[in-house]
Amino acid sequence: MDLIADTIFIFGGFYHNNFLETLYALNIGTLEVMSLETKGKYVPDRRAYHGSTVIGQLLFIYGGLNERNIFNDLFILDTIKLMWTKISLSNSLFIIIKISNHLPWKDVHSLIMTISSC
Repeated sequence: MDLIADTIFIFGGFYHNNFLETLYALNIGTLEVMSLETKGKYVPDRRAYHGSTVIGQLLFIYGGLNERNIFNDLFILDTIKLMWTKISLSNSLFIIIKISNHLPWKDVHSLIMTISSC
């Protein structure tokens, strides 16, 4: 779960023996829950046990697993446009350390420097 303004975003998970790929938005003011339709050339597969964090209006999803895969991928969702972007991690020195189901960045500057050095 990640909070942007007055909305909590919840992606994926595991429910009734099924891995999920649904993105939900919970408005904490009205307590309204919506299932959001997203777009993008590449979208995250259904998964649970992934890390997520928010920087500004961007939701970052890293790793996780489902019944077929253990993921080592990074997706960014623009929460205004509801557009996914996949960040290529192959052939780079880009290493994400997943600690307690959270991504380790605290500010945009360190994240941008990390991604641009790939």
